[in-house]
Amino acid sequence: MAEGKSKKELMLEGQLKMLLAEERAAKNKVRTIQADFGAFEIKAEDIRKGIILKEILGTPKGLEG
Repeated sequence: MAEGKSKKELMLEGQLKMLLAEERAAKNKVRTIQADFGAFEIKAEDIRKGIILKEILGTPKGLEG
């Protein structure tokens, strides 16, 4: 055991290291997700096409709730 540190202090240091590792993993995951969203670029033309396709291929107006 390290000199001058109690068992509780050593336990808390271990917990702190685990929490810091979890935080780093979460930050890496967020960066990955942000990079994935950056690959998509939605333009006004894409939205218009989506609306038209929904009107053509979607459910009949009488069945929409």
